[in-house]
Amino acid sequence: MDRPEIGHGAVSTSENVMESYSVGFDWDLPFRDWHLRAVYQDGKAERTNVFGNRFRVDRAFLAMDAVRHPDTGEIVCRVQLYNPTPEQLASSPAVQGRISSRSAPGATRPEDPGAIPLRSPIGLDRTVEDCVPFNVLGAGNITTEAMKYVMGDPKIGTGLVEQQFAEILLDGTFHDGWGNGPLSFAAGLTWRDQSFEDNAYPIEVDELGPPLNDPALGIRGIPPGYTDGSANLHYISTLPVISGSAKVWEYFGEVVMPVWGGNLMGQRQDLDVSLAYRRSDYERSGAVDSWKLGVDFQIVNDLRFRFTRSQDVREPNFSELFDQQGGNAQILDPRFDRIEFQITSTSGGNPSLSPEEAQTVTAGFVYTPSFRRVDGLQFSVDWYDIDIAGAVGSYGEQRIVDECFINNAQSMCQYITLGENDFVIKILDVYQNVAAAHVEGYDFEVLYRSEPDFFSDKPESFSLRALAGYVKERSDTPLDGQPLDIAGSLGSPDLTAVITANYGVGPWTFQLQGRFTDSVKIDPTWVEGVDVDDNTLPSYTWWSTRVSYSRDTSSGATWSVGLNIQNVFDKDPIPVPSVSARFPVQSFTGDLFGRRFNLNFDYRW
Repeated sequence: MDRPEIGHGAVSTSENVMESYSVGFDWDLPFRDWHLRAVYQDGKAERTNVFGNRFRVDRAFLAMDAVRHPDTGEIVCRVQLYNPTPEQLASSPAVQGRISSRSAPGATRPEDPGAIPLRSPIGLDRTVEDCVPFNVLGAGNITTEAMKYVMGDPKIGTGLVEQQFAEILLDGTFHDGWGNGPLSFAAGLTWRDQSFEDNAYPIEVDELGPPLNDPALGIRGIPPGYTDGSANLHYISTLPVISGSAKVWEYFGEVVMPVWGGNLMGQRQDLDVSLAYRRSDYERSGAVDSWKLGVDFQIVNDLRFRFTRSQDVREPNFSELFDQQGGNAQILDPRFDRIEFQITSTSGGNPSLSPEEAQTVTAGFVYTPSFRRVDGLQFSVDWYDIDIAGAVGSYGEQRIVDECFINNAQSMCQYITLGENDFVIKILDVYQNVAAAHVEGYDFEVLYRSEPDFFSDKPESFSLRALAGYVKERSDTPLDGQPLDIAGSLGSPDLTAVITANYGVGPWTFQLQGRFTDSVKIDPTWVEGVDVDDNTLPSYTWWSTRVSYSRDTSSGATWSVGLNIQNVFDKDPIPVPSVSARFPVQSFTGDLFGRRFNLNFDYRW
């Protein structure tokens, strides 16, 4: 028989409803080979989440703080001896300077636009009057009445996303060219209107939190992990209360021009050039242009060269613009000999973001040797260099602290709130338009295909493909701070590779795949021997395999059965040492789940 306990039987349900429709046409115009296509789409998606049996933190600690009534001797909640009124709760020192999590995005202080002052350190839904004490010592000692009080009503989250989209596209040939092929084009006009809204209920509970201590009113014992953590009265159920919309008009065009073709000494030459242009007019941030120049040059039969130069644009998404979340974090303050401090952090959306603009250059070649001994071999190398102005990203609490207090970057200091003794108490780590970002690297590919003949009576195929990427630099620079290159650090290894071998014989297919990640620094800002003894994590390689069997039926259908084994050798992940002295391990990198099997069956008709 189950014994009642706080948090027992926590459940979550989710319901998603989506509807959409589209209309359009596709028309071959009576002019050359021109085609006109148009489409209009309208749709929405609705989501409802119900979080049941999530205990109320404020009620749980009020009910734990049980005492005997001085007059009756009855066991009651301590807060009921004080019986604070809503007016006393509203004037509590604990809520002064605090704002509700339902305040407008970007508001962090009561004086900010859209800030809603926090009205109470605990719930106002008869939280004091209905308090039922319980014995916290030992499991299963809580009564049914106390469980009902602590759990409260379910938390409900709702979401609505709506989008309207229309596009008209014209493509075809507008010139017969200069002997090496016709000049083709595509042009069009696009309109998009999208909006979203996330909310949480009941509002009278969701607008309060985090729960706060005020011993003068009989409210005490709530640990810092709750008072400085999630801005909610319910345990692990913070839901964003956000909304936003975006509209954009775009017109674009692209031309592909076969410029020249030839045959020199029996070797084929082709030179193709492509030009593209797009103007995007965002309702929120205005108009911005993007374009691309591409060159594709077949130098000889075996060698092809490719080059692109482009200006690229990306509008921040809804999460980057609007989705702010509160929580806690740890920082090492360089002003106090890098002592660790627990702070409050606000992260997520920033509605004042501008679009990213990038200047991109890529160049590379594809070599397919025609020598008999290496027939089926192909390899390519591509170099890329990307400079981004106003890149969207967040720095992280520690980076903000270091840029302000070490590099004197005043643009970072504005996101730090200091308390008594100049201790950091809050950091605003929202998405920002980083002043500059730069990425440079290389991509490599080797591909080999053949048709072996181990079994003369069965069709066979073999392929071997290796992909590798080397990141030479991945840096960002704050407005008045120092650049930080994170290439080769945790989360951004400078060398990664994947190799995949496939062999098919008759109805059988076998695959073996290996993944490699080079050794990395734990933190690019740490100095070995000063901040940490060993700042590196070793390289990591793990293998997966697949075996499948497929056949056709007499009716023309196809069925297949396959067995996948991930992490064949059951390699353990690599532990990442914590920056906190309180925990021996913070996280892991590599494959987290170990060896696992997946059996699947597929039938197509």
